[in-house]
Amino acid sequence: MRHTSTLLLLVLTVFFTHATLATDLSGTISANTTLTLVNSPYNITGHVTVNSGVTLTIEDGVEVRFGGNLYMEVRGILNATGAMFTADTDSPSPGFYQGIYVGFPNDNVIYKGEVNLDNCVIEYASNTYLRHGELNLTNNCILRDFTGFGVNIHQRGILNMANSTITNTSYPIYMSDNFGGNFTFGENVDISNNTNNFIFINFRYLNEVMHWPNLGIPYYFDSQFNITQTRQHFIEPPVVVQGNTGAYFSINGKINAIGSENSPIFFTTRDGQNYWQGINVLDNAIDPDCIFRNCIFEKAANNWRNHSAMAIFDASPTIDSCAFRSNVYNLEIQGRSLPAFSNNSFGASIQNSAFAYNISMDWTAEPTFSNDTLHF
Repeated sequence: MRHTSTLLLLVLTVFFTHATLATDLSGTISANTTLTLVNSPYNITGHVTVNSGVTLTIEDGVEVRFGGNLYMEVRGILNATGAMFTADTDSPSPGFYQGIYVGFPNDNVIYKGEVNLDNCVIEYASNTYLRHGELNLTNNCILRDFTGFGVNIHQRGILNMANSTITNTSYPIYMSDNFGGNFTFGENVDISNNTNNFIFINFRYLNEVMHWPNLGIPYYFDSQFNITQTRQHFIEPPVVVQGNTGAYFSINGKINAIGSENSPIFFTTRDGQNYWQGINVLDNAIDPDCIFRNCIFEKAANNWRNHSAMAIFDASPTIDSCAFRSNVYNLEIQGRSLPAFSNNSFGASIQNSAFAYNISMDWTAEPTFSNDTLHF
């Protein structure tokens, strides 16, 4: 009995000692490397860079613990399944470390990174920085408890997200400087439980084909949103597009905003903001591919007719089964424009003065109206 107790104590001591061991990691990873469960957890004690052409693989169950204000920059490939990226502290809080950087662009060289996360958790970071390359989040990935953006898409970053969650961040997705950046979303994406529940679009020129699917929260743009020539923008129902005070939407390319009777697309502003400045369809717009159907245009409350809810300049879009409401001016048509309107409702102006009107056009415009209603 005495020998048995001694052996049991020895086994427990060895197990406990192994469980408290950790592997320090910092600096440059310049050869293909695997972080193994047997050597977990890994403590990030200095900034880590995964070099271009190098793959870092993280095994299922591994914990990667970041020291304060540190980051991992992936210029090559990071593959992780079932891993935890967290703070190396007994009292973790959002923003304890910087996060994961995908890619590295500068004036002289661009490193395209690729981060593939499957059933992983990233927590207590500032942001996930997607600068150049791809971030793929699949199979119940969770990004949580960030001080900044769940994913900050910058320059040429591509986010592909499905069956995953971003929660308790300042903004779930922030997109700036569109030089080829984009995102795609599959099924079961939950980004609704954040301080600011909208996708923040903070760039002026759309240089790619882009889809805005319904994710249960609005798409918010801060100043201007310009669809450039030859580019196309698809908006799916029942997406809500919100403009900041003074913001406006300009179309020089193609747009398909096609809702349904029971699931319209909204163009509006945020609660608590004064007004946005509407949609401008410009002379370079590709007329056959500029279609608004079952949309609602509202709260364009700027007292200047060139910023009506919709202003058309030498263009001929199709507007069908839409509602214009709670605007100062609903519609302005200028130049040699031949837009086609059908089954629309134009609400009364919210301005009570002699200058309030519903639709304005100059003498060269030739719109067609079919089964539309006007209210005064």
